[in-house]
Amino acid sequence: MTKKRKILFAWERGAGSGHLVNHLTLIREMAARGWEVLFAVQNTQTAARVLGPIGCTFVQAPPPGRRLPLKQRMWPLDALPQMFFNIGFHDPGETSSRLRAWRALYVEFQPDLIIADFAPTALLAARAMGVRALSVGPGYLYPPRENPMAPLRYWEKTDPEALRRDETRLWDHLQRALLLADLPSVDGVGALCFGDEDWIRSIPELDPFHPRAEQVIYRPVLAALAGGVSPEWPSGEGKKIFCYQK
Repeated sequence: MTKKRKILFAWERGAGSGHLVNHLTLIREMAARGWEVLFAVQNTQTAARVLGPIGCTFVQAPPPGRRLPLKQRMWPLDALPQMFFNIGFHDPGETSSRLRAWRALYVEFQPDLIIADFAPTALLAARAMGVRALSVGPGYLYPPRENPMAPLRYWEKTDPEALRRDETRLWDHLQRALLLADLPSVDGVGALCFGDEDWIRSIPELDPFHPRAEQVIYRPVLAALAGGVSPEWPSGEGKKIFCYQK
C-alpha cells in the first residue's frame, strides 16, 4: 500500500488572507492527488472563512515572536536580519520556545514537505531537523545570497560593516536559541527565509532585487484562481504606477 504523502503549510507572520488564498489552487491539487494536507495558521478566524469551504484541515500555529519596542529596535532598517531581530528573534529563550512548538508539530504530523509562507521560525526548525521545506513569498524575503545580506533599500547608501555587525548579532541569538531548544546549528541567518526551494510570488517589476545576478523563477498568483480580478491598465502614455493600500 502506497504511503499517503503529508504536506504541512505554515503561516506564521502577517495578518492578511493572502497568506491563505494564494495557496488554494495548490491545496486543491494536492487533495485531488490524495495527499494529506494540514495548515498551521496564524489566524483561525480567517482560516475558517478561507479554508473551511474547501475542507482543508487547519490548526493554530505557534505564536509569532514578540516585537521589540521602538526604542530597542535595530535602526535604520536596511536589511532582513535587522527586520527579523526586531520582530521576535532578539530573545533566544523566547525563540527556543517557538522552535520547540514547531518541532512538536512536525514530530506529531510527520510531514514529507513543509510549505512556509512568511514563517521564519517554522523554516528554522525545519532546517535544523532536516525536514524538506518550500518557502513561498514576495521578492523582498529572498535577497541575493551575499554576506552580509543585500540591503532592501538599494537606492540608499548603506554601511556593509554595520550590516555585517547586525547580522552577526542576530546569528549569535539564533545559535543560542537552537542550543536551548536542543537542536543542531544551521548554516546561517538565511535559514529564516530560504527553504530547500523558494518560490517568489511576484513579478520582476515588484522585486526589489531585480535584476538579479542569479536566475530565479517568478510564480505570481493568478488573480482569478485566488478569487480576485485581473487588473487592466488604463490606456495612455508614460510610466505605469502600482499603488498598494490597506
